[in-house]
Amino acid sequence: MVNIFKKIISWINRIIIYFSRRKEKTKGELPLAKEETAIEEIKEIITTLQPENEIQENVTVKSAEEKVIEQEEIKESAKRIEEIEEQDKPEKKTEKVKTVEATEKSSEIEEQIKDLTKGAVKKPEKLKAKTEEDKSEEKKIKKPRKKKLPTEQSEERKKSGIKRAKSPTAKEKQVVNLGERKRKTHKTRSPVREPTLKTPDDSKRSTLPSPRVLSPYVEINFDEAKLFLVLPKQALNLEKIDGSLKELKYELEINGKKEEVSAKVSIGEQTIYVEEKKIEIKDPLKNFRVNFPKEMNGRTYKYEHNDETFYVFISSGDSGKLYYLFDENGDMNPLPKRDVWLLLNENFELSLELDIIEERWIWEKYQPLKINLKGQNELIITNRETREEKAISCESTFNFDIYDAIFDDFGEQSPIFTGNTLRLIAPRKNRSGWLVWIQNKIAGSKLLRESWAGDEPLVLKLPDDLPCECGEFQIDICEQNGESIETLFFRYLPSLKLQYSKKLIIPEPLKGHKTEEIKIILENPKEFELKTSLKFEINEQGFSIAVPPENDAIKFSISQKDGPETKVNMQITLPRLRWRSSQEKIWRDKPAQMKREDFIAAKDFYLSVRTNSPIKHDIWAILESNGNKIQESKFVKRGVDYVFLLNQFYDTINKNKENLKLRIKVMKDKQTMGESDILYIPEVKVITKSPVLIIKKPIVRPIVKSSRGFRTGKGFSRGELSKAGIEIKDVKRFNIPYDKRRKTVYRENVDTLKALIGGEDNGDRSD
Repeated sequence: MVNIFKKIISWINRIIIYFSRRKEKTKGELPLAKEETAIEEIKEIITTLQPENEIQENVTVKSAEEKVIEQEEIKESAKRIEEIEEQDKPEKKTEKVKTVEATEKSSEIEEQIKDLTKGAVKKPEKLKAKTEEDKSEEKKIKKPRKKKLPTEQSEERKKSGIKRAKSPTAKEKQVVNLGERKRKTHKTRSPVREPTLKTPDDSKRSTLPSPRVLSPYVEINFDEAKLFLVLPKQALNLEKIDGSLKELKYELEINGKKEEVSAKVSIGEQTIYVEEKKIEIKDPLKNFRVNFPKEMNGRTYKYEHNDETFYVFISSGDSGKLYYLFDENGDMNPLPKRDVWLLLNENFELSLELDIIEERWIWEKYQPLKINLKGQNELIITNRETREEKAISCESTFNFDIYDAIFDDFGEQSPIFTGNTLRLIAPRKNRSGWLVWIQNKIAGSKLLRESWAGDEPLVLKLPDDLPCECGEFQIDICEQNGESIETLFFRYLPSLKLQYSKKLIIPEPLKGHKTEEIKIILENPKEFELKTSLKFEINEQGFSIAVPPENDAIKFSISQKDGPETKVNMQITLPRLRWRSSQEKIWRDKPAQMKREDFIAAKDFYLSVRTNSPIKHDIWAILESNGNKIQESKFVKRGVDYVFLLNQFYDTINKNKENLKLRIKVMKDKQTMGESDILYIPEVKVITKSPVLIIKKPIVRPIVKSSRGFRTGKGFSRGELSKAGIEIKDVKRFNIPYDKRRKTVYRENVDTLKALIGGEDNGDRSD
């Protein structure tokens, strides 16, 4: 800016010298018409080159692109001045009368130039006002873009139009290093979008998927204790893609081993779907490289892990994604200040307290450990043998002072403030200062501070410093050129109080959970309205929501009446205890029945317990018979759930034939919080063997006494059947001939019957 201002002064001096020399010339002068034209040219030059930054020096620094444009304008202006000087060379033959007139006119021109030069140094009030308008216009351009709030649903928003996928060009980055630190904000633009006119084709276009191609990532599965390189499922536009495709091929290289992976393709009306592929990483990860098919974007994604001591994962339920520690130059990226899973080599240890230790090992010598880095500036890893320490720094971030904040399911991602002030804390000092913007999606944006050095917390007065009285807000910390370096979210609802059970809720035996209540207390509840799908009541204190037993997570919103910009979305998950087996999909709150036949020795059978609570508990599985404890074991925390391998009790369950009951005991700080029965196993009943059906031909006949001695009779008598232990009703089933008229009993016949049914001798023959 200083150099440009010096050039302006030098050009003004040149103009003054030029016209002062013209007074000495008596033989011909520039025609008056040309002199007036020269004045207009000078006015344009000075107007063009007036240093606007002199007034806006405390606002923003011009971008590099604007400086280049200014330099080009300066060069053009310099050329115009030279052309004027060449055109204004005096003619040799001119009348003296004209010379006098020209001299008089020159004095007038000189006065005008002085006025112009004076205006170049001290701008009039009108020009200042115009500059202030330009200042506000420049501010609008520098506003950071609005981002998706954490409280918004993950579903894609409806768009009036769809951007088509562009074919890769030489300018696009074809090799993507996944370890490169990505900016938290992209190209800045105005947060307020003008409405676009809809066309008849918009309804068709809105059904098309996004042209964005999802990049690969490394995932850890805690249930399987394995790592996978995941090629995500893709949904892309069918434009410029062969509709006869049946599969696409990825070229992979993991730890130097190359392979080709085929993914099936399904074609819709205007969409191509590519299936997800998972490739197991069987050895400690050193590097990987993935070449995407040309039909997608043809890009190459790569990452190189330069230290096999540990790996960091961002957890999401029962799995986690690899946090890329190293950039393209091999430098280590700072660790995120949050809960992470650390896959640590067995030869190293941490000085930091561990939240969870996973008992399963990965790659035989790596153990998953969960740690909290929120309040840590660095992580220290120590070699067990050499005691050598390695310090890894944690990333410095802006954050809120949340000592008086209220939290729901969104936690620190979007805290809820209810007081009169909010304190924003910087991780470091900045001499040039940061621009601090605050935005609301409907009410618009507001500049909080033009130059915040960060040496002291930035205190916001609520609701005076907000674009509206309450609602959901986004704070952007920007450099002086308008580039956003970090974005924070928060919600503000004055005098809000939430009352619900934060302790673990254990279901009643055989009845399960009961209806719970969430109370929302406000200072002036009549000024607000509540929206939820559940039943609620309005009272003098606020609102009361009834949460049925089948619902744990409740979504609702509170806003001022007729004030959509004040809407605050919330979600609360009640800490209800539930469980399920690995063969089920539904979480239970009542005991389940299970048979011994359901146990298979070679197949793992898991029981999972979910608390819906961030508080860590100790949960024990206790196997009982007739009120006596037989065996017990502890659940292992894996992700958000506690998991227990029921196969540990396999032998005990099979040997014990009585009624069995599996009970869980929940403890916190060595104190029992509650107990609940989760599984019943019925006793094994002794079943008597029923007589086996005998089918023999010919039918066995009894021996009877006659006048000529013994002969074959028609059937066995009632007495013989009774002695052999056979009831009359079973005679037909055993296909035994029966003679109800005969009363005699012969031992030979009883023995014959016993031989048929495997009975015992219960008496002697009698006549």
